[in-house]
Amino acid sequence: MTRPPSSDNFGALAHRAADRLRALALDVQGISPQVVDTIRFSLDQLTDPSELKTLLGRVGKFAEQGVPSIYVFSLSDVSIYPILNDAFKQKPEFGEDDASKLAYSRLNKHTPPESLYVGSSCFLVSRISQHFGCTGGSKTYAMRLNRWALGIAADVELSLWRFADSLNPIELEVVEQQLWEEQKPMLGKRSGH
Repeated sequence: MTRPPSSDNFGALAHRAADRLRALALDVQGISPQVVDTIRFSLDQLTDPSELKTLLGRVGKFAEQGVPSIYVFSLSDVSIYPILNDAFKQKPEFGEDDASKLAYSRLNKHTPPESLYVGSSCFLVSRISQHFGCTGGSKTYAMRLNRWALGIAADVELSLWRFADSLNPIELEVVEQQLWEEQKPMLGKRSGH
């Protein structure tokens, strides 16, 4: 049985951890997506069930179940972010049945944001459906766009990057975190926190 390090030999543990981080940095430098796509839609499309089905169908053509992907929701017109910010602050607290409180993505204080949301998932269709507001229980944190962003004239770009299914989850998280730092999304938390 390996005992926890004492204060005398903790430096050796820290040195091994640093070696591990250097190796991870080299691995991350070699990552590239296998497939890239951008899906453009307007918020108005989220009110039409057939449009929603079409949008999720496009995501489904891109995604592979269980394969890691990173995604970014961004607005074509950055002047819309303050309008969405105000609308988000007015979002409904409860679902349609008024019995379950909805869990929303966190509102960030980035001024101005460079994107609406940055995330990753191995189950992309399900996750995007949650962000659209079609699925997801009361304990699933998501944007739920169709609950609060309707009636706002905004064009959205959903950028998608799919990686090899063998990608180390830590490597995916590091790339997603860097993208989050650069994009300064209006909603959502940085992965790993």
